[in-house]
Amino acid sequence: MSWMFREVGPEEGPAIESLLATADDYMIMTTGLPAAGGDTQGQFYEGLQYPGAEKRFIGAFSQSGKLGALIDLLLHFPEQEALAIALLYVHPSQRGKGAGRQALKHVEEIALDSGVNQLRIDNVPSGDPIASHLLSSCGWWPLTRENPDQGGLGISWHKKLIQGTAGDDSLPPMVRHFLAQPGVRARKIARYYEDELCDAYEAHQEAKFAGERLDTPAILEEIEGASTVYEIGAGSGQLMRDLLTRYPTMEYRGIDVSKPALARAKNRARKLGFESRAELIQADFRNSEVGSHGVDVALIAGCAINRFTGAEDLDALINHFASCVEANGRLLVSVVDDTAVEQFDQLRDGSALECLTNDPANTLVAIKSNEYNPESRTLCRTICFIQTEQTHVVAATAVVRERVWTPNEITEFLTRDGRFVLRKRIPAQSSRNPDAASRLLPVTLVFERCPGN
Repeated sequence: MSWMFREVGPEEGPAIESLLATADDYMIMTTGLPAAGGDTQGQFYEGLQYPGAEKRFIGAFSQSGKLGALIDLLLHFPEQEALAIALLYVHPSQRGKGAGRQALKHVEEIALDSGVNQLRIDNVPSGDPIASHLLSSCGWWPLTRENPDQGGLGISWHKKLIQGTAGDDSLPPMVRHFLAQPGVRARKIARYYEDELCDAYEAHQEAKFAGERLDTPAILEEIEGASTVYEIGAGSGQLMRDLLTRYPTMEYRGIDVSKPALARAKNRARKLGFESRAELIQADFRNSEVGSHGVDVALIAGCAINRFTGAEDLDALINHFASCVEANGRLLVSVVDDTAVEQFDQLRDGSALECLTNDPANTLVAIKSNEYNPESRTLCRTICFIQTEQTHVVAATAVVRERVWTPNEITEFLTRDGRFVLRKRIPAQSSRNPDAASRLLPVTLVFERCPGN
């Protein structure tokens, strides 16, 4: 359902009071008591009164003109570059219909238009899983403690918008050209998956490549017989889906630093009925005690090992795997094949444009750019999503920097101290995907954990 957003004034007073009179669940979670005459309305109208803040009331209206959600904003609070949401409330009958998600997106557009890059919302009840899921899936992060400034009633959440504009010299020329067009609202996201446009792109890629990554067939075949699997770089859960679908008794544990990516993986597991067999953890293994000891198979797929750009990072990863995989267990690593590495030299400032939708009223375009430095063997991948709707154009840009490791380098790292031995080297195969031959092919390396080391 598509919602229309506009500022509300005194003339909407009856509609606002009618909406907020349904807020018993919110009042019970925040105060322990149901709403009594004017409680919620008073809380809304008073809001957070601070000098210097520009207050706005935004309503979400259905096509029939009915008020379904209300947002109380404080622009330039608590700093000039910040925006605070004093209240975001959706009518109970309209929850689950996209009003809250669209409201947060509208707040981001207001922030970008106002030169704001810090968003916060206070007093989110810690016992409200729906609000927590909504915020986390939209790229918001919870603070680690109750907010003392607001009486400790709930958790504070925040989100940082990194402005991505046509004048950003770090972006490829084609991306800058599109972002310079009139009416384009652009943002540069800190991590991939921190924007809903990434979801549309991922769905398109899964459909285009039959839902299969090029290293998936080799991993599925090699992993047969394993009871426990541990993946670093679980992402949005594509490989988790394939593993647990193929092997109905397998237990899976995945770890990733990206909270938005894991929110998508958890949603995928829930929809497929895999929640009891899939444990998904948001953490950096280098900065936490999170681990998975005694697993049959550990893996890092999709050439994600390239995200570890330095030798020290790679050493830390290998030490972590050595502590997780039991004796005679296996470690699977997918990397770009040696022969394919030579093709990267052709990626000097190369860009490609791909249209992902056929609807002229709602067009999604992806601009993908790759820049490779053969001296440092680093690859900078930029992807810009541009969505043209009937009334506006939005864009989100993600930049990923990688170090292109070869199979020989990874093998040398893993086998030099005798903890692992290389058993197989499996080239990519994808009989279901006719476009596979035109892509840079990964090879899957299969190592065995040596006992006693």
